[in-house]
Amino acid sequence: MKTQIRHFSLINLCLLALTLVIPGNTRVARAGLSNPQLLAQNSYPQSLREDYLKSCKGRAAREGVSAEQAQKLCSCTLRRFQNRFTREQFVALNRRAAQTRRTPQAFSEIGMACYRELSR
Repeated sequence: MKTQIRHFSLINLCLLALTLVIPGNTRVARAGLSNPQLLAQNSYPQSLREDYLKSCKGRAAREGVSAEQAQKLCSCTLRRFQNRFTREQFVALNRRAAQTRRTPQAFSEIGMACYRELSR
């Protein structure tokens, strides 16, 4: 039971890490706008990907999650975010999450999908 709680806590931390990375980062917010090809492929700018992974893995480490597990979970969520949301949608959802202090349903779904994928 305790292990399951830790996994759900990790998922929430990864998702909430987004709110710490995106809203104030104007460099990231501007990146990608000058390259429509990135948006068409939903490939986020490198700086956004790096910031997300760093924040996600850092929070996971503070929760006692192994570096290997954190890398897998954070990479999975990032991959699924890119598959589902354009950069603009992703940033808008994160801004809303920061304002409301609530994780968007879509982010929770992605977190749970990655948790299930990694639990196999």
